[in-house]
This record gives sequence, structure tokens and C-alpha cells, in this order.
Amino acid sequence: MSLRVTSGKLDIQSGSISCNLQDGKAIVRCTIAIEVLRDLADHSMLNWSTDVEAFGLLIPEIERLASIKYRLGRLEENGDLLLCTVDLLRYGFSRPRDAEGNPTELNWRIAAE
Repeated sequence: MSLRVTSGKLDIQSGSISCNLQDGKAIVRCTIAIEVLRDLADHSMLNWSTDVEAFGLLIPEIERLASIKYRLGRLEENGDLLLCTVDLLRYGFSRPRDAEGNPTELNWRIAAE
């Protein structure tokens, strides 16, 4: 089962944002490192101005990464999930999507400039 961000208060710190995720019955605390959030936002080519705005735009990607890590049982000792830079290397980036949610066409010429 996939984890979903629950409604409620975000815990916003200088180096991370934490939220609650739910898999239908269990609630898991998830902390996302700011570097991960910014890397995801940049990769997704999102137009964002604050980390909180980027978090809101990236909920599906956060849920995807957290669900993979949760299914693999890669929890912290206290039962929380921590999404850090190494998780992007382990579980990968998803393909950027346009405003309608369709995968964008990659333009390597622009990316290389």
C-alpha cells in the first residue's frame, strides 16, 4: 500500500520539512531534507519560490519515494522515515510532468547548455 500525506501541520525547520504519512491505518512521520526537496523541485522543472510551496507541488513525488523506502523497511530506529540525498540515488527521480500531469518531453540540448 502507498503512503499518502495526511492533512495537518507541517514541521518546518531550517534544514527539513516534516509531515505525517498514512498507509491506510498506520501513521508514519516523514522528514524531508531541504536539499532533497530543492533537488526534486529543480529536476521537475517546477516554478517555486519557497520550500513550503515546493513541498506542496511535490507531494506525489514525496509519497512515491517515501512509499518505496517504507515498503523496503528502511525506517529510522524510532520508526520515522527520513528522505535524504542518498534516497534520490537509491530510488531515482521520476520523469518531470507538465501542468496536466503528462510526462514532459526531454530536451537534452537545453539541459546541456
